[in-house]
Amino acid sequence: MDLFRVEGNLVVPTEHALIMYPYSEIWTRDNDPLKLNAKREFAYIELNMSYKKSNPYKGFADDIRERKVGEAIYKDEYPDYAEHLKEDELIIKGRALYNELRLKAAPTIEYYLASKALAEKMVKWMKEFDINETNPRTGLPLYKPKEVTMALKDSYDVMKTLNAMEEKVYEQLFESMKTKGNKEINHFEM
Repeated sequence: MDLFRVEGNLVVPTEHALIMYPYSEIWTRDNDPLKLNAKREFAYIELNMSYKKSNPYKGFADDIRERKVGEAIYKDEYPDYAEHLKEDELIIKGRALYNELRLKAAPTIEYYLASKALAEKMVKWMKEFDINETNPRTGLPLYKPKEVTMALKDSYDVMKTLNAMEEKVYEQLFESMKTKGNKEINHFEM
């Protein structure tokens, strides 16, 4: 699914994106002949939503990715970028449409996203884990050493599974655009 293309250090909409609301409205509302603000907003949407392997932000947790992408795009030019981006109705609708199209293009993506969210919670738990924590009623350790080492061993399997799921999603998203003759087709022909 390609709604946007990266050209140099800019993100530009494809012809398909420009005929779909809200992307067409984001483009139209920018009165600058170079459309730099629209391209920044498209970059924000693309870098937050894309699962392309070339996206350097795809592996970040959602809240961290939003902040990092906003900082990268707006830097010092627009200090209130976070509030603008979170409140801008067209950007919100643009992200929602991107997500909707992405979900339809890859049936396994919802399962992958749920698994990834759970894995991120596990990482947070492991970072905050206290091996000295005890049961308040009995005074015994809350976790046995064997349980801790099993969790560590299982984390490797979780990472392998997430990577395999991500590859499957990537395959579904980007290979679903081709026909048997390996010719590209657009979203409206599917």
